[in-house]
Amino acid sequence: MALQAKEMRDDREFQGGPFNRMSYDFCGSDSSASISCDFLNSSHTIFFQKCSFFHPRPPFSRLFFFLTGGASVRARGSSIYNLVPGVIYLLPSNQPFEVIYQPSVVCAYHVHVYDFTGRSLFDKVKGVPEIRDDVLFEAIVSKIEDGNDRFAQIASFQAVCMFLEPIMEDILSKASRASRYGKLMEIVTSGKAPDMSIDKLAKKMGMSRAALSKGFKRAMGVSLKDYIIDMQIDRGGKLLSGTDKTVLEIADVLGFADASYFHRIFKKRTGVAPCEYRKRIWQISDIDSFQD
Repeated sequence: MALQAKEMRDDREFQGGPFNRMSYDFCGSDSSASISCDFLNSSHTIFFQKCSFFHPRPPFSRLFFFLTGGASVRARGSSIYNLVPGVIYLLPSNQPFEVIYQPSVVCAYHVHVYDFTGRSLFDKVKGVPEIRDDVLFEAIVSKIEDGNDRFAQIASFQAVCMFLEPIMEDILSKASRASRYGKLMEIVTSGKAPDMSIDKLAKKMGMSRAALSKGFKRAMGVSLKDYIIDMQIDRGGKLLSGTDKTVLEIADVLGFADASYFHRIFKKRTGVAPCEYRKRIWQISDIDSFQD
């Protein structure tokens, strides 16, 4: 595969600060694809005593690097994973999990890793994957401790690509099948709810409703209706976690005329109401506040 990594600044914000984005362009035998990784924020935390948290489906993934101590993690439908120092761990996005920290020193990155569809590439990853690479671990942690966040992110991006390796062929295959729906996905990932009815999308694509729905599901493995809802919930989750907008304001940004409808579908998909979701997600984002 041909690899080209790029770094750029992005003008969006997460918890009030700009973040870096890196991209990864690669080629297979007869197709190519591009993935992007947004580094939303980082933390360097000391837990002086044992503590636990439960988090609903975070819209981002987490990279964990324990320097001392450790933690146990139970993801829904999976075993308990014991996290130890010296190993790079991934907690995949949109996976509810409970974590119990021992007295520890831990570094972490919140990352959003996605392809041209806008969907997180780690959504379907189960459990807590790990990378045992002493050199890479030391490169990441030493740069974080030195305050050299940019080089720490470059090294962490290498870890992200290693976590992606098992699903690279699937990413290429999906990119090849779905290339004709690029315009549609651009509308869905950036538009508002009223513009995303299947009838309106079919008209913009120059296709019948039936042809669009069948073709999209065949190419993407998910119905167009579910894709639209998933993207709206994902965008809503990012606005809840990354801004201080009210639920009413977020519903308006997404184009929902009825905020209560956004509330219902959000709770149905995530298992918690929007306000509770924000409270639990901010526990992750502001985890440094639990140092003492």
